[in-house]
Amino acid sequence: MLIAYDSKLMKKADSETINEGVPSLVLVKRAATEILNAYTINNGKIGIVVGKGNNAADGFQLAILYKEKRNIDVDIIYLTNDLNYECNTLKNECNNQRINLIKYNSNIDFNEYNFIYDAIFGNGFHGNLEGIYKEVVDKINESKSFVISIDIPTGLNATNGLGEDAVNADITIVISNLKTGNLLNYGKDKCGIIKLVDIGIKQIESNIKVAIDTDTKQFINYRHNHSNKGNYGYVGLIGGCDKYSGAIKLSNLAISTLKCGAGVVKLGIPDSIRHDVVPYTLESTLFLFKSINEQIKYDENQLIEFISNLKCIGVGPGWGKPNNDYARILEFLFKNYKGRLVIDADGLNTLSENIELLNIDRKCELILTPHLKEFSRLTNYSIQEIEENIINISQSFAKKYNIILLLKGPSTLITDGNQIIISTTGCPGMATAGSGDVLLGFLVGMLGQNFSCIDCTWFASFLCGKAGELAQEKYTDISMTSSNTIEMIHDAIKQLRVINGI
Repeated sequence: MLIAYDSKLMKKADSETINEGVPSLVLVKRAATEILNAYTINNGKIGIVVGKGNNAADGFQLAILYKEKRNIDVDIIYLTNDLNYECNTLKNECNNQRINLIKYNSNIDFNEYNFIYDAIFGNGFHGNLEGIYKEVVDKINESKSFVISIDIPTGLNATNGLGEDAVNADITIVISNLKTGNLLNYGKDKCGIIKLVDIGIKQIESNIKVAIDTDTKQFINYRHNHSNKGNYGYVGLIGGCDKYSGAIKLSNLAISTLKCGAGVVKLGIPDSIRHDVVPYTLESTLFLFKSINEQIKYDENQLIEFISNLKCIGVGPGWGKPNNDYARILEFLFKNYKGRLVIDADGLNTLSENIELLNIDRKCELILTPHLKEFSRLTNYSIQEIEENIINISQSFAKKYNIILLLKGPSTLITDGNQIIISTTGCPGMATAGSGDVLLGFLVGMLGQNFSCIDCTWFASFLCGKAGELAQEKYTDISMTSSNTIEMIHDAIKQLRVINGI
């Protein structure tokens, strides 16, 4: 896995590298050299827009290298005369080499440039763009130029990825290590294609990892002939009610669970919706819970029968509004079930109204899979507060309750309270009804197998996102549905097998 830093860790890594004897201007030249080589421009007018700090220094040095290495003249558009030492030094060198230096004014038309390098603000930026900086970023975004951001788009917070008004980059050339802000909240939208370059900055310990294709090999190896369905896990799903009968959705859940490798899926539903579900149920087996008010009724004997021999159970999709029976079901599972338990969707709503259940001395391994609004209900933090401090709040919550948290978003954040894994797969087309239910199917299917709980969790998210990306390629981001993600599971697995040389 790749290591990711927040802005504080990145600043620490930079400082330690300089303190160990690598001058800052040497690091700037290394960075500019890698930026130059990361994206080849052979023709077209180039503008480099610079601010006043280390990111701007990379921009000044890049202009020098374009002249020295490529014999290409570029324009430097600088926004202020208040420059740090590195910028002043390199600006003087640009003058000596007769590189065109242009002090920004409102008459500058960025459409004159085929390519614009964004070197205004980098890792240290926080807050909101104001004044001339917002004006320039707006003009860059309104232009038709191809935009290349250095390290992180100007206006994007390098820790939490907030910054709706940030530069819209076509490519972001990230220096040394991924920043969490490249991936979270607005990060994926603003960064465009990410290219990672190494300039020899000291690597320091980080508990934040980013999953990549080559981390998936253990999950997708070919299976042995000498095996049977029992080797791959008996798992269960509990959900549904009359209002959300979800016949097709629940069936798809079971299908996605099987397609992710589970051996047998037991689908637990209220008996009041059996006629809606039976016609769509082929591979999975049905378990009919008694119902009350067309929702699952608490029945200890039925629950004992249902959980028998199941390695993982997913609870909550489409089972409707919280009620006392649902709270009792969760309490029973926490106290009696010894496998892996995933709570999702309406199950999370029940839990948020009975948060004290998380303090029970559980026998099961517990995984919660909220989106931001559900996580807000669980934590009593506002969505804005979570977005601003997403890593710390997620990690603290998981540690406090000894759970694994899978927090859905543009990138999915998975944490057990100690390590943090970010899965960056997924696409806008997955913002459609049922995608969370499909992810639950992926997750339960993986958790029935013989991998660690946190490994199953991040890989299920990763694979679901991969399948979603392939579905979007086929059906477009507008027209794809959640069932299209299930349809593409096999292609996602094939693709990962090719990448991993299997």
